[in-house]
Order: sequence, then structure tokens, then C-alpha cells
Amino acid sequence: MTTVKIDDQQHKVKRASIIAFMSVTLLIIVCYISVVYNLRLQNNMLEASSISYELRILLDQSNEQVNLLFDPKSAESFSDRILKNIRDDFVKTTEQVTALTAQLPALLRDHQNTFFSLIPSENYRNITNEIHNIDSIWGQFQSRIQEISTYNTSTLRASNKLWQPIDTVIAHNGSLSKSITSLNHLVYQSSLLQNQRLGIMYTALVVLLLVAIWGIWSFTLKPLASRLKASYQEILFKNRHLDYQANHDALTGLLNRAAFNAKTAELQVNKDTAVPHCLVLIDLDNFKLVNDSLGHNVGDLVLQKITDDLTEDPMVGEYAYRLGGDEFALVIDRIDQESALEQRLETLLKKIRRPLEVDKTIIQCSCSIGAAVAGKGCGYSQKEMFAVADASLYQVKEQGRDGYLLYDKIQSCGANQIEQHDNMLHQSVKNKQFRVSYQPIIDLRSQKTLGFEARIHWHHPTQGKLHHDEWISDATRLTLDSEITRQAIKSITEHFQDWLQKGIRLRPVSVDIGQTMLLSGEAYDLITALSNKLPFTSLIGIEVSEMIFNERSFQAITEQLLKFKAAGIPITIDHYGRGHSSLLQLRKLPFDVLKIDKKLTLKVSYDPSLQTYISALASFTDGMSKKLICQGVQSEKEQSKLTELGCRYMQSRQISTLLSSDSVANILRKSQLRAAQRNSEEARC
Repeated sequence: MTTVKIDDQQHKVKRASIIAFMSVTLLIIVCYISVVYNLRLQNNMLEASSISYELRILLDQSNEQVNLLFDPKSAESFSDRILKNIRDDFVKTTEQVTALTAQLPALLRDHQNTFFSLIPSENYRNITNEIHNIDSIWGQFQSRIQEISTYNTSTLRASNKLWQPIDTVIAHNGSLSKSITSLNHLVYQSSLLQNQRLGIMYTALVVLLLVAIWGIWSFTLKPLASRLKASYQEILFKNRHLDYQANHDALTGLLNRAAFNAKTAELQVNKDTAVPHCLVLIDLDNFKLVNDSLGHNVGDLVLQKITDDLTEDPMVGEYAYRLGGDEFALVIDRIDQESALEQRLETLLKKIRRPLEVDKTIIQCSCSIGAAVAGKGCGYSQKEMFAVADASLYQVKEQGRDGYLLYDKIQSCGANQIEQHDNMLHQSVKNKQFRVSYQPIIDLRSQKTLGFEARIHWHHPTQGKLHHDEWISDATRLTLDSEITRQAIKSITEHFQDWLQKGIRLRPVSVDIGQTMLLSGEAYDLITALSNKLPFTSLIGIEVSEMIFNERSFQAITEQLLKFKAAGIPITIDHYGRGHSSLLQLRKLPFDVLKIDKKLTLKVSYDPSLQTYISALASFTDGMSKKLICQGVQSEKEQSKLTELGCRYMQSRQISTLLSSDSVANILRKSQLRAAQRNSEEARC
């Protein structure tokens, strides 16, 4: 919308600019034509004034010539040649007067034909009358002058009395002299008046041009410029707002993961080994329980309280980030003394431990912190620092949480070991060193095997068999999890074919699917291809971890799960209790089985709040006709308590170890034989 608005404003400004340019150009052209034309009129008037003045000179000259020609004393004293020359000069002068008087009307005619006459009509009529009067007087003796031009010398000497009227006409006080003098005066006055009016006209044109330019600017360009400026300011504001939204968390106002990646990348490029920087990862402890037991509104208040704790009394060059959910991070530009960092982390733990009271309910908060200082136990790259800080955080959680640990304090391994571990993981994927085992899911009431979960383990070249939880986070970080899942699905397909060839009655098998493979649609293609080879599509199912659900991916993941649901493939939500989804979100998910994470079941025997929570989940799933499976049960006490809380299905190594494909075949074959025997006995009875 903003782009369209700006384009419209630019179009209007462009159109107004064109109109203004054309208007000003037209005015300039009109002014130019008017100035040129009036300059020509002024030149004509000056020329007319010059002619009238020249007429007066010629008239005086003719008068002197006549006096010489017709004065008896002068005529007798002049020789014939001189007398003839005087006569010729007089004739020539009169011809010049005739020619000049003929030019005056032509010069003054343009003035009278203009739309705005520069000479008043009265002046023009007086000038015209004088010119006509001169023509009339001059015409009276034109023929006589012609005769004089043909007379011989003797006639000129004897005819002075005959040509007396000519002398009267051109004499200083004669009628022609008076008319020319009057004409000269009228032309002079008209010329002055013309100059005055031209000055007024030029001033008016300049004022008109300036007013036109001012009007175009004031009423067209200036408003458009103001609107364009306002639109530009609006875009700047929206861009700043969008930039803020793109780099800040909406709930807490902290910088988000995008800003975190940009900051760490900047530090990596501008690394200073003399003054290293620090990365701190922070996870809230048991935040999931707060969300589920007290609601998301209270959970949001807890996150905001943590935000206040993080931003209170920061170190110099410290920036706080929310990476997502209950994960936070601090980036400190420089660490001069490690003791200052440790003091900061200890203070931060104390602040976060301060309880939060919401509606008379006291919420006790705590967190686990892992930190890495560039160059101490790790390198300077973003990837390596994040990995070692995460390793520190994980060790804090393993040690009971609510604490912090710097990576260089860990004695188990260093950055080189992590790099070697990553390289070995890459090589193992390439060499297909991952195997599939099966963990039974038991119905405690009937003690029957309900189905199996396909568990992928890594045959490590030096450490032997590593279970899923020991390598999956590294595989996901290295984007190897999808390839491992492809290899696992291929192995499961081969196992199903082997079981079918042996005539075994199959039980459902579920396989873990990662977020990347799920969202890309590849998981749907692989699983449906496998289901088409089985007697029933429900024999193969998928498990997705609750930890992959978040605000941004929830809708996209739900759409993919609906495709599996429509294809008749069972869906299990795994690790429930470790992610961030609520019971309300569960109602929107198309699932068939819910698995409680083992970190909850391990504490169920002594934690009353967990007992209430699991009991609620049992009632919830039972009411929705879904199955609830408890994982990681390690003792009879835990199993008894879970059964008491309404849990019917369980899955753990305490109940059954991981089984190979052949072991699954033996168990299913025995179960099939026992079922056949029971049916035979019932038939005999």
C-alpha cells in the first residue's frame, strides 16, 4: 500500500512538474514574442521620429535653396552652372521629402493594428492628419517642381516671381514648415508615451510571470512536495517499525534470533583476539509446566520478568536476545576479566530466582546458563561458540539445573574434540553406520505388545552403540538428520518385507520424523510409499517431537500432519512436556497418540504437581479417545504411580530392552502362536 501511495504521489509530482514547465515555457514564449514585437514597434516609432526630424532639416534646406534660386539678386550673380546645380539640389531634396513622407504612414500603421495600441488613438489621428496635411500641401506644387526640373537657365533667372507660392509653402513660417514641426512634436510625444507604456507592459509581464510561477509552486508543486515529504516520512517510520519488528521479539521487546545471528556474524568478521567476546545461552527451568498449569498469560508474565532481569545492570557492550520460547542469549562485545563475567552470571541467577507473584500465586523461577568466551576452549566462529556454549548449558542441566558453567571449565572435551566428533558423524552417515532397533509399547492391563517404536542408534567407531538422544542434536545441527531418517525408513521397509515373507501378523511401527523432512513434504512421500506396500496403512506411523512446534511453524506442521491423517497413517506427538504447546493447541492437532517425556515421568513418584498434571493429561486423552504413553519408566514405584494416575500404556527399557528385527519377528510369532492356541481351546470348549 505504501509503495502504491508513493508511486501515485510521484506520478502527480511528475504531471504537475510537466504542467508547470509547459505553463512557464508558454509564458516565456508569449513574453518573448510580445517583447520582440513591441521592440519592433518602438523601433518604428524611433524611425518615424527620425524621419520627421529629417523632414524638418530637408525643409530648411529646400527653403535655403529656393531663396537662392528665386532671389533676383542671387540669380543674377550665379553662373548658369551654379544656378543649375542649385535647381538640381532643390529637386533632389524635394524628392527625398516626398519619399520620407510616404514612409511615415507605413511605420505608424502597425501601432494602430495592435491589440493594445502603444500610441493613443488621438495622437495617432493627429499624426495622420498632419501627414495628410503635408501630403496635401506638398501635392500642390509637385507638378511645378517637376516643371522646374525641366526649365533652362534663362527661364530660372526670369521666373522668380512666377514661383513665389513655392517659397511661401516651404518658408520657415509657411504651412508646410508648421505641419512638419507639428508632426515632429507629435511623433516625439508619442514616442515618449510609447516608452512609458512599454515599461509598464514589461513590468506587468515580469510580474505576471512571477505570479504564475508562484501560483504553480504554491498551489501545485508545494502541496505535492509536502505530501511527498509526508509520505517519505511515513515510509521511514514504517521502515523503522518493520526493522524493529524484524529484529525484536514482539512479547519481550528483546532482540530476536535474526539480530543475534547478525551480531555474532559481525563479531566473527571483526574479531579481536586481544579482547575476546562472550556468548551466553540461557534456558528457563520447567517453564513448560508454568505454561500448562497456569496458562500462557502467566507464562508471558514470567518471560517479561526474565526480560527485566536480563536487562538490569548489564555489562558494557552487553546485548540481550530472545532466541525463541524460553531460550535467551547474551552477547558481550568484550571480556576484559573473566571474574567480571562470573560475577555478572551469579548476579543474573540471583535476579531470576526472585519469585514472581501473579494473582496471589507465587512462581519460583530459575534458569540454566552456559557460556563461552572466544579463544578460551573454543575458536571465534559463531558455529563453534554456539556449540560449546550449548554444551556448557547441557552439562548444567545434567547437573541439576539452576546454575551456570563456562565452557573452559569443562574438562571432558575441547573444541578440537567437537570438530573430530562432527567429522566422524559425517563419515558415519556416509558409511551408513546407523541401525534400527524396536522398543515395544506395552498395554499394562493385558500385558500385550501394542506396537513398536523404531529407535535409530549409531554404531560409533570407537564408542560403540550410541542411542538417539546422544547424537540427534549434533546431527540436526549439522543437517544430517534427514539423511539418517531416510536410511532408517529404508531399513524399516526391508524389515517389514522380511516379516511379511515369514507370514508374521504385524504390529504397528512408528518412526521419528524431524522438522525439516516433515515441512518439506519428503516424509509424507516416503511414509506413504512404505504404507502402500503393507496390508494396512495403519501399520506404519510417524512420531513428531513436541519441541518442533512454535508460533511460526505450528500452522505449517499441522497442515502436513493433516495429510498423514487423511492417508490413514497414525500420528504420535513425542516428548510432550518439553516443548511449548498447550492443551488448547493439542486440540487443534491431528494426533492419535501422546507420549509423555521421560523427564516428567522420572519425577512423578515424589512431585505432586507433576502427578496432577499427568492425571489431567490422562483424562484429556481419554476424553478425546486418544492413547497416552509414558516413556522412561525405570522403577516399579514409578510404574505403579503412573498406573494409578490413569496411564495404561508404557514404553521404557525397564519394561523391555531394544529389539532387533529378528527378535521382533520371534516375539510376534510367539504371540501369534499363543493366540492360535487360545482360539483352539475356546473352540473345543
